Amino acid sequence: MKNLLTLFLALALSSNLFAQEAETASNWIVGGTLNFTSQKNTIPFSFLGVFPASTGTIFSSSTTDTKNLDFQIRPYLGYELTKQLMLGFQGDLRLGKYEGTIYDFNEMADVPFERKTNQFGFGSFFRYTFNPENAFSVFVQPGVHYTFGKEKEEIMRFGEHLAEYKSNYFRVVGALGATYQISTRIRMIASMGAVSYLIGSYQEDPLGQFKDFSQFNTNLRLSSIGLGLELRI
Repeated sequence: MKNLLTLFLALALSSNLFAQEAETASNWIVGGTLNFTSQKNTIPFSFLGVFPASTGTIFSSSTTDTKNLDFQIRPYLGYELTKQLMLGFQGDLRLGKYEGTIYDFNEMADVPFERKTNQFGFGSFFRYTFNPENAFSVFVQPGVHYTFGKEKEEIMRFGEHLAEYKSNYFRVVGALGATYQISTRIRMIASMGAVSYLIGSYQEDPLGQFKDFSQFNTNLRLSSIGLGLELRI
């Protein structure tokens, strides 16, 4: 009888400890959003317009095809201070490729042209959820991010290297979003960067010329929406 009582107390204590650990762990959230754009013969949506070659609208007036691919993923780890407040750390990876034509005055004709973009960044954010008790919730999420970027331009017919740019910048953003609770641990998320301000500099290789830039941007386009999942751990 004494052994059974001891075993019962041990199991009860273990269950209580595991419950406390689970309760503590439930404040941590891991998640991420994904955005993918594929376009053909349309005006590409410029991402921030960081690089000199992409500050203007990119389009093709020729009869040849143009293609634009853009992939962006933002993984993050967050901690819920309360049901309404969450602090988080976020990564940011973007890969882009544009294929079109550029007019060559020597050839007196359009020649194939390609631009590749790579960006990597990290930052922190603060999220305020207006109605956390509902399955469908709306939030605002201000944050600060630091990003490194690289862009390379080439004429594909001759393998000629036109230009290569490197940039780094800070971005302050105010995002809007919504979540939908699927279960106690999983929820869907959709977010878009509504307002942002960035400041930084770029360098053209191999000339080594530096130039500062800044930009204020509002973005409510559907193409800017990132979709993803969050998991309570």
